[in-house]
Amino acid sequence: MVNSSLIRKILIYFVYTMIIVCFQVSFPEVLTFNHQVADLMFVYVCLVGYFFGIKDGLIIGAVVGICRDVLATPILVGLDGKANTFYGIGLIVLLLISFFSANFFTKQTKRKFTFAMVDVIVMTVLYKSVGNIFVWLYNVLIVGNQYTVTLSQVLLDSITTQFIINFICAVPIYLLLRFVGPYKGGINPVLLNRTEFGGDDTWLTI
Repeated sequence: MVNSSLIRKILIYFVYTMIIVCFQVSFPEVLTFNHQVADLMFVYVCLVGYFFGIKDGLIIGAVVGICRDVLATPILVGLDGKANTFYGIGLIVLLLISFFSANFFTKQTKRKFTFAMVDVIVMTVLYKSVGNIFVWLYNVLIVGNQYTVTLSQVLLDSITTQFIINFICAVPIYLLLRFVGPYKGGINPVLLNRTEFGGDDTWLTI
């Protein structure tokens, strides 16, 4: 017997993943502000992990991470002046993000819109902070170049701008996952009987 719920989930995840990956890679300038591009892949993985649990999050994180590495590999200039590609960074980052998002206050709160947006903001700040530190270490310690970006530029032009545009893009992605998502009613039935989705141990309902 064909499991219609499973087929629905696979098809919707496939369609949303392809749309988000292709749109971000093909039209980055559409969602660009102050030299920062809205990271739709990142936001998508955050929300899937947060709302639908660690299993869905890790699977989607792995798929999107591989697509990210293939289509938008991070590049840094090496000691020889040549561009070096860092394959695997996208996969590792999105797997970690999906894991942390799936556990972001889900033991104390219900998986609702407010904390989903907080999750996107927190994960974006962490990601950009670690990324800037990595680039600084690479330039100063490995390449030996002077890093001319100031702390205020990192905080305002990089981190703050990124979490604002990620937050804005998170709203429509949330609506799609919630109302036209992989699960009817926007809830993974596997999580229904767990206190993390709202039981006696839940201290906040939003």
